[in-house]
Amino acid sequence: MSTSVRLGAAKVNITPPVGTHLGGYGGRRYPSDDIHDELYAAAYVFTDGTTTAAVIGADLVDFPLERTQAVRRKITSLTGIPGAHVMLGTSHGHSGPNTKGWGAGLPGAGEPYPGGMPTAELDYALPVLDHDYLAELENKLAGVVAMAMQGSQTVVGGIGTGQYGLAVNRRGELNGEVVNCPRPDGLVDHSLPVVRFDDECGEPAGIIFNYACHPTSMSDNHAMSADYPGPARSFVEGVYGDDCVVGFLLGCHGDIRPNYTDATGTRFRSANFAELEREGRIMGAEVVKTRESISPRALAGVAAASTPIVAPFAEPPTADYLRQALETGAFPDTGRRLPFGKARWAQRILRQLEDGTLADGLETELQVIRVGHLVFVGFPGEFFLEYGMETRTRVKEQFGLDVVHVSMANDMIGYVPSDREIPRGGYELGSYQDDELAPAHYAAGTQGLFVNRALELVGSIAPES
Repeated sequence: MSTSVRLGAAKVNITPPVGTHLGGYGGRRYPSDDIHDELYAAAYVFTDGTTTAAVIGADLVDFPLERTQAVRRKITSLTGIPGAHVMLGTSHGHSGPNTKGWGAGLPGAGEPYPGGMPTAELDYALPVLDHDYLAELENKLAGVVAMAMQGSQTVVGGIGTGQYGLAVNRRGELNGEVVNCPRPDGLVDHSLPVVRFDDECGEPAGIIFNYACHPTSMSDNHAMSADYPGPARSFVEGVYGDDCVVGFLLGCHGDIRPNYTDATGTRFRSANFAELEREGRIMGAEVVKTRESISPRALAGVAAASTPIVAPFAEPPTADYLRQALETGAFPDTGRRLPFGKARWAQRILRQLEDGTLADGLETELQVIRVGHLVFVGFPGEFFLEYGMETRTRVKEQFGLDVVHVSMANDMIGYVPSDREIPRGGYELGSYQDDELAPAHYAAGTQGLFVNRALELVGSIAPES
């Protein structure tokens, strides 16, 4: 039986109506008020006649595992593709709709804040979920996979790497403390992997580009936008036409963001849409240049593997620490004020400590999909850059496969720092309190756990040499 790969690709508009709450920034005080550019999901369905798998890239901030599982069930019902063979990647763009339940508990709901809630924190609601939109979104994500299957054709493919300089490490230091500011000497990856698929006549059949950088160009925006991947994708589509589906997958980006700074170069600022359009032309042109330099070759075999995995927590705070924080309204070790969100976190963790129900880690999923000599490695959250770089290097060395590392794949478990960055602390290490995901940040050794398990999965589906 032939193991040549057939590809079907399609895209669908997933833009919600104006008035939908945006995700990504908890400090927004009102919902969306405009649509600057449309949001899309692109689906790529690969089959070798025996195994079929799908990779989806969507202009969404995140997608929790339970919602991914719901989409997978719908895809299986429509197409017969096993849910475990579907990878759903999101761009993590912060100007897209809220898709996570963290905004479901509004200020003032549930247990009272000690000493009363400050008026400033009661005058607006956190972003809320639009359940009607989410139901439609799930149907569209399943439907675009079914659409993609209708145009299946034999393809050849390859990967090339361009260079794009928007990214910068954002874990700089100010007064001896790690803060969200430029770190010019920090680790960054300017590589821009581009995957090219052509039909048997050499015509473009699909393009996927991949970059490791938060789509957080605009911090004060209330218009829906796909951030920097949107105008870049539009540029590439303008070159190759509607028959070539162009999609974006986000690399391991947890400590990386766009390098828009103030006049001093020491603080980040929000970009404007004119700047985003300019970056889209620069990035899109590099995607085109890189795609044209790739020599596609035959693709043999499709395979997928996934496994449940528990991301282990570091040592949690003590019950006495949490009680003192709630009684005084301040963190005992730093004296910093305990705002509403963190007080809600402290109440929840204290209750779990007292009940004996506190978990040692958070269960999620790790997934890989191989298409010939290409392998998509899906990490389920905001993984730091080192995860992707280490995985890409070790997979190439051990199996000779080219990796596209995809963060925000199938789930959102928050920031997952590298072992090197854990001792430095900083926002990403404390964000678990804001999202109420965990009693502590993820433990040292998590990097080795995920990377080694990813290599095991790749090994299980690697072609025999």
